[in-house]
Amino acid sequence: MSTVNFSLSKTINESHGKEVYCCAFSTDIHEGYNKVYEDVDATPSKPQKDDSIHSNEDGVIVLDSDSDDEVKYKTQSFDCYYMATCAGNFVTIYQIQKKNEKPGPIYTNTYKKNHNIPSREEDLKNTFQPEAQNDMVVRQVYQDPDKGENFYCCVFAGRSLIENSLKINTEPSKVHAEHESDGNVGDYTNKFYSGTNQKNLVEGPQLLCFAGKGGSIKIIDTVQKKLIYDLVGHTGGVWDLKAHPSNEHLLLSAGQDESIRLWNLKYPTLIAVFSGVQGHRDAVISIAWHPSGEYFMSAGMDGIVRMWSIMTPEVQQAIEKSFEPPFVQPNKYYSDQVRNGGRDTSLFDTAVHMQPFWYSKEMHHEFIDCVQFIGDLIVSKATTCKVSIWAPELPDDKVHTIAGQDAINIDYSGVCHHLVDYTNPYAQEWYVRFCTDKRGLFLVCGNCAGDIRVYEVDEPSRELARLNTPVNAIVRMVQFSPDEKVLVACFDGGVVCKYNVQWSPRKRKA
Repeated sequence: MSTVNFSLSKTINESHGKEVYCCAFSTDIHEGYNKVYEDVDATPSKPQKDDSIHSNEDGVIVLDSDSDDEVKYKTQSFDCYYMATCAGNFVTIYQIQKKNEKPGPIYTNTYKKNHNIPSREEDLKNTFQPEAQNDMVVRQVYQDPDKGENFYCCVFAGRSLIENSLKINTEPSKVHAEHESDGNVGDYTNKFYSGTNQKNLVEGPQLLCFAGKGGSIKIIDTVQKKLIYDLVGHTGGVWDLKAHPSNEHLLLSAGQDESIRLWNLKYPTLIAVFSGVQGHRDAVISIAWHPSGEYFMSAGMDGIVRMWSIMTPEVQQAIEKSFEPPFVQPNKYYSDQVRNGGRDTSLFDTAVHMQPFWYSKEMHHEFIDCVQFIGDLIVSKATTCKVSIWAPELPDDKVHTIAGQDAINIDYSGVCHHLVDYTNPYAQEWYVRFCTDKRGLFLVCGNCAGDIRVYEVDEPSRELARLNTPVNAIVRMVQFSPDEKVLVACFDGGVVCKYNVQWSPRKRKA
């Protein structure tokens, strides 16, 4: 068994001051950069002036210089993760340095408005870089033009498509792509994501998906720095997004309209809708994939946890069909697409699945705002001051149990054994989300008083740690980085905190 220690390393106040509902890490490792000035005397007296913010023509806010004066600086590369937060009508992408990395090569550049591309120089030895300067640096900021929008969820999924010949500059303030669409998102989507002429394309980093009050799921290509398409289908707000555990092109969404929807991000397609007679009777707030990827559970304002299979013949056929490259109508880019075959996206037969193979009304009697799997066990939280673990009794055959059955006459409710509770005081507010590490050893949860508590899953009666927090605001979400060496916490008021995590083997008692 391991022990774990947390230390607060950085706090950021996002200028919008709104509730930061969600944070999400990309599983990709990116190349990060840190600016270090060669001459101390040349360092701007006000760093915030040098790192001012402006919007480019695509509505993407990028870091830039507001001065024409040349300032010599050095940048040092290192491995980092991208981490995104969403709050109000803003989405922010940070770079977070991957821990225990050796310093990379040093680059030099002249920092000007024209974004000169860095040139490689000989390694500068004995150059010291404080880790704090690399930690949690803003790389991109996006703002929706609708000031009434409120984003609730975000996730990295799918893959961007870039041309083999496209030169990508990894300097943070450089717009990465040279190609522009002709002012039409549809043209851009058709050119890069229609599935035709892909022999000249390679997969790039993960796409950033986010959604909220408006109901459409927006997909950002962080390489091209563009909104490439919207996934439209929900008739109300979208409360949760989850990427499939093994097929990164499959995205699951939960909505105010009582439905869960399965999407293909490679060829934007609504694959299946999970809703109907035995479905939810109010907004679906939280969804979670089983580690196998064969089924998922959903929960929400009706207080019922349901499980749905994607292995039914209808859904599997729809998934397979969605990966057939579509054709689009002839346009100025590819006039021969119709002759090249492919499916017609306007006629895609979306599967409708109305019957969960299992559900339970006994777990909670209030709004359920967070669910997660630990193996086959269910971890859930409602608008009460506790987090619970349950052992469901599931049917052996999760597919044919419901195949051909009449959902009106058959009750698919299941048995669920309550195992343990973890006390989390002052957590009566809804939409407050916990997390666990990958192995399911530790549970981390916030509350409405600004507390973040850590529990050892095997010892629920003992609070392992209570993290130092800079504000007494609601902790909306906590999330581990992919390597579990960083924990990020999101608060109301635009506050985001980063904690360094140290794992060590537990000493055995003599």
